[in-house]
Amino acid sequence: MERRPTFILIGDDDTNQAELIRIAFERGKLPGFFKICSDGLQVIRFLEQADDGKVAAPDLFLLDLNMPLMNGFQVLSWIRAHQKHKTKPVFILSSSTEEQDKKRAHELGCNDYFEKPATLAGLQNVLSNLFTTVGTPI
Repeated sequence: MERRPTFILIGDDDTNQAELIRIAFERGKLPGFFKICSDGLQVIRFLEQADDGKVAAPDLFLLDLNMPLMNGFQVLSWIRAHQKHKTKPVFILSSSTEEQDKKRAHELGCNDYFEKPATLAGLQNVLSNLFTTVGTPI
């Protein structure tokens, strides 16, 4: 049985990282498509459009913590406060190794926190773990 493509919203101001995520999906043969937002406010505006039925709503979120305009913590809080999105999986993919950031992200309701790996193979491993968590293995 063929799986429905997963719609993933990526909130990350690092376009190279977003491209690596796309490549890792292709190599992992996971059917997926993406909306990439380069700042937290773009994420919120996109979700407001989804709420109004103007665009499709994402199935899950990959958020960086260090985005301009609204950071990942603020976006995560917004998602968890809105009925249409609050139960969807939200994963933090951040370069921060600070325990306080991990703790805060979990307190705000992220499903899991992953440190950004330095290699494509490392990213594929992170994505594999992420999709195993939500029941859609790569």
